[in-house]
Amino acid sequence: MRLDCHAHTRRYSACSSLAPDELCRLALERGLDAVVFTEHHHQWTRADLARLEQAHPPLRLYAGMELSLAEQYDVVLIAPPSLLTSARLARPGLPLAEIARRLAPVRQQIFSFVAHPFRYSCAIPQALQHILHWVDGMEVNSVNLLKYSHVQRQGLVAPANWECYAQALARTPCIALYNTDCHHPSGVGVLANELPGPPPEDEAGLVQLLRSAPIVQWQHAVGLQALLAGFQ
Repeated sequence: MRLDCHAHTRRYSACSSLAPDELCRLALERGLDAVVFTEHHHQWTRADLARLEQAHPPLRLYAGMELSLAEQYDVVLIAPPSLLTSARLARPGLPLAEIARRLAPVRQQIFSFVAHPFRYSCAIPQALQHILHWVDGMEVNSVNLLKYSHVQRQGLVAPANWECYAQALARTPCIALYNTDCHHPSGVGVLANELPGPPPEDEAGLVQLLRSAPIVQWQHAVGLQALLAGFQ
């Protein structure tokens, strides 16, 4: 399956111009099988996602949440909605230590990754070191990274500072992820993670798959080139 683990809609993320139905339609048109909605400090309910799935078959949708930490980094959590709701994570600016404390009883039921950690600098201060050893994965490519500068690497488009991500992956147990972090129509479906098998039934199944299955980067060449041309 082709999965985007990082997407925003205008329903719950003020920075996004994407209507939920538009995101779903474009994701299908560009070859995706599944998307995780990762609004800022808000998680979709299973009922609301089910209504969207019924309107856009066979797309599978999952609930996640993007958190802005006190340490000035962003972490995305994928988990059954009830787990994150009960942890009361809606307030921006919580430190990682507090988030880790609240999630400790259910940590194994959550897949977490740090989003665009080297967007502005390749440095790994102590705060980022702690984050990289707490999360399960690291987002190493996204629209948010490519818009600054990019290069061709092994036949794919990569951030110009891809070596920063490669070095960090070599020093941590993080799993590499490839997402759009889309906020606008042009970004939907241009990057994705390819994983074996069909989309899991729910977030619990997705968490286990992300932790255990090989992940390969997939790019929608036409859509990605059009997106990059718009940045110039």
